[in-house]
Amino acid sequence: MNGFKQGLPADGLLGADLLLGFDMDIDVPGGALTLYRPRICPETRPPWPDKAIEITGVRARRDRLVVPFTLDGLEGTALLDTGATHNVLSLDFARRLGLTDQVLQADPAFSQRGVGPSAVTARLHRFRLLKIGPAIQHNPALTILPGDTGFGDALIGEEFLQGRRIWLSFRNRQVFVSPRGAEQ
Repeated sequence: MNGFKQGLPADGLLGADLLLGFDMDIDVPGGALTLYRPRICPETRPPWPDKAIEITGVRARRDRLVVPFTLDGLEGTALLDTGATHNVLSLDFARRLGLTDQVLQADPAFSQRGVGPSAVTARLHRFRLLKIGPAIQHNPALTILPGDTGFGDALIGEEFLQGRRIWLSFRNRQVFVSPRGAEQ
C-alpha cells in the first residue's frame, strides 16, 4: 500500500465510446452522473444553479478532452481523465520545471501501475501552485511518472475533480467545474 486513497467508489466504468455521445453533468459530491443529448451550441452552460467556473482553451485529442494548465508558472496541457485517481505529471514536464534526478530522489517513491502489465517507480513531488483555468490548487502533490507516459504533459484526475461538480461537453469542447474554497 502506498498511502494514497484508493479513489471514489464506483459501481462500474463507462468508456469513452459511450460517453463521447453525450454532454455530462458529473456531480461528484452528490454521487450522480446525468447524461444529456449534446447540442452544438457554444453558449451551453451547466444545468445546475450554483456557480460554475469555465475552463477555457479546451481541445479534443482522440477520445479525450485536453485542458490547459499552469504549474509553478510553466504552461502545459493535460488530458482530463475522470477515471484516474491521481493527477500525474510527465517526467519531461518535470524536467522543464527544473527538477533534476537529485531533486526527485529526495521525493517519496512508490510503485505505480496503470493499464499496462508492469509497474514503474514513480515519485510524489509537492509544487507551489496548480492552475486549471481559474481553478487553483495550492501546494499540490503530483505523481511524476518516468518514460513515455502517452498523455503529454499531465493527466488531471480525481485529485482535482474531488468535491466538485463537473460539466463536460466533448462536442462543444467545454469543461466547467464548481468552485472549491478560495475559488468562490
